[in-house]
Amino acid sequence: MKPIAILGGSFNPVHYGHLKMAEAAMESSHFSKVLFIPTGTPYHKEQKSLLPFSDRLKLLELAIENCPDFAFSPIEGEREGNSYTFDTVRELLRQNPTESYSLLIGTDQFLTLRSWHKIAELGKLVDFYIANRNGEMALSTFQKEKEALEKEFSLHCKLFSMPAIDLSSTEIRNRLKEGKSIHGMLPKSVEEYILKKGFYR
Repeated sequence: MKPIAILGGSFNPVHYGHLKMAEAAMESSHFSKVLFIPTGTPYHKEQKSLLPFSDRLKLLELAIENCPDFAFSPIEGEREGNSYTFDTVRELLRQNPTESYSLLIGTDQFLTLRSWHKIAELGKLVDFYIANRNGEMALSTFQKEKEALEKEFSLHCKLFSMPAIDLSSTEIRNRLKEGKSIHGMLPKSVEEYILKKGFYR
């Protein structure tokens, strides 16, 4: 049985970069589906511009409503305190003991894995799939880091390709603050909901 790919993030807001990453993961044919998990209280993020969890979840729901290979989970919003990936994965496995999970991350996150909370324990629960956007990371760099992480923490890391999408949630928030258009940066239903609610103004 194929594992479920977890794509976590603040999704503040969700945009086409997130969706393209999930599509590329599905096209790699390693996974049964992609599960989007918005962070509850990210321990490493500035809280000021973060929409409430329920609003970010609603935007995510709108973004993937016509995508049968995608699903979302409110699991991190149901937990108090900081959101750590290890705790989330452990809870998912407790709720769904017959499933297996992998984590989708970018090359930037891949290079920070050493600093993750309980990374060795997390490595016993999931494999890591790293999205290489338009070949931004050289294979030699990936291989060297992969071998070091395997030796140090017994992590299993694999690389998959995806097209480069030059988008960020920060850019979208800034454009909204400045009254600029965000058309084409995220699904139309998400754009309309953000404008209707006046988010990030």
